[in-house]
Formats: sequence, C-alpha cells, structure tokens
Amino acid sequence: MALFVPAFIPMIMGFIWYHEKSFGKAWAAGAGMTEEKMKSGIMPLLFGIAFLFSLQLALAMNFQAVHDPQVLGATHCYRWHYEARI
Repeated sequence: MALFVPAFIPMIMGFIWYHEKSFGKAWAAGAGMTEEKMKSGIMPLLFGIAFLFSLQLALAMNFQAVHDPQVLGATHCYRWHYEARI
C-alpha cells in the first residue's frame, strides 16, 4: 500500500499536465496529435506500463530512503559512530 500511492503520483501529475485545460492543447498541436490518433492508441497498455515504471521508481526511492544514512538522518549514524567510542 505504501508503494502504490506514490506510484500513482506521476500519473496524476501527467493527467493534470496533459489535460486540455492546462497544456494539453499546446502539447497536441506541437506533437501533431489529433483526436483520432489519441483515441486509436492502446491507452490501457500505455497506462499499465507507466504505472509499472512508477512503481519501480517508488520502490527504488523507498530503498534509497531506508538504506542511505544521509536520507535516514545523520543523527542516527552520528550517535552510533560516536557512542561506540565512549
């Protein structure tokens, strides 16, 4: 559960970014996309692959945050390193 919620954040940001009321029309004009091209795509497959990549990114960031002492907090490593000498 803790990895699935962050995996949806890039997708939500993409929905906002490419929505026609924000930058969607400008993006479609710049990319040469039409309504027919957008509707003929294999959107479930593309969204599924995007979600898997987002899940992989969330897993990697979770692993980095748990195992990196600078992200975890220098106080934990500081205490362990210096209390062992006392």
